[in-house]
Amino acid sequence: MEKSDESQLTQEEIDAIAEEFSDKGTSIINPSSSAAQIRSHDLTAQDSSLGFSNNSIDLLNERFARQLRMGLNDVLRTHPRVTPEPVQLLPFSETMVDMKPPLSIHTFRMEPLRGMSILVVDPNVVFTSLDDFFGGVGEPIGNLTPTRIFTPTEDSIIELLLNIVFGSLKEAWAPVLPVNFHKSASEINPQFIQIADEDDLMLKSTIKFLLKDGTEAALYLIQPISLFKPVRDLLRTRVQGSEDTGSDTRWRDQIKDAVLDVPVELRVKMGSASIRYRDIRNLETDQIILFDMEDECTIYVEENPFFYGTLGKKDNQSAIKITKHYAVDD
Repeated sequence: MEKSDESQLTQEEIDAIAEEFSDKGTSIINPSSSAAQIRSHDLTAQDSSLGFSNNSIDLLNERFARQLRMGLNDVLRTHPRVTPEPVQLLPFSETMVDMKPPLSIHTFRMEPLRGMSILVVDPNVVFTSLDDFFGGVGEPIGNLTPTRIFTPTEDSIIELLLNIVFGSLKEAWAPVLPVNFHKSASEINPQFIQIADEDDLMLKSTIKFLLKDGTEAALYLIQPISLFKPVRDLLRTRVQGSEDTGSDTRWRDQIKDAVLDVPVELRVKMGSASIRYRDIRNLETDQIILFDMEDECTIYVEENPFFYGTLGKKDNQSAIKITKHYAVDD
């Protein structure tokens, strides 16, 4: 049985296939060529992009520091200078590498966000608050042995500190998202705390304390970047937006009150005279200088004219009655 001509390739089709497999028809892409513009990508690498600016977290930390300062003053009667530092993006293995026990370390959840976070409190913050609370001068404790544990009284002060910290964080996050905090565990040695793999990226927020004797202490918040990604759109819009619109009315009112309380000098110009320098040099005591009295006195605030007024007396004191505002064209 003869095969149909339809199943056979024509000579033109055979030549085309042969050309594809020949050196002449094969184009080789060189990955090392700059013209190829190929960029390598590790599919196993962790996504380190936050999706929002670090400034959003810095603004939250500034709010947190202000609320924390007021909380410490109201509850523990301690008055340290509290200053937030720029947030750091670090692998988990580097977040507590310089911290030495004993520390007040606590793991907690920040609901409704998923994931564990770490709060580290310097022992000097604890002992200064303890001393202030019981009427002392707020002195830090100094060096401690690594195995020292906190006493029941110190634990009570730590619980008060945690309530202040979590309450301050809740107020700081209020414009972004209503959050609640639940403590999970406590420890004194950072080696026993593990909430992520060694290479997992974390945001480390540092709140510096300047104590009464000049000693520096700190409070640290260590949180995985995955915690913030579900709310990155809110961090981009609400944090910066609320700061720009001046949502912190208490801070604005304090600045306004401080400006309004600035003392200024007020002067009244009743008249003027023109005199030669030669005559000024010859002036002596009891000599009289004639000058032209103005119909309306000019009232100056610092060096700038503000009002016109008429001179008189009120309650046996010299006084001036404002008649009109000073105009630039006058």
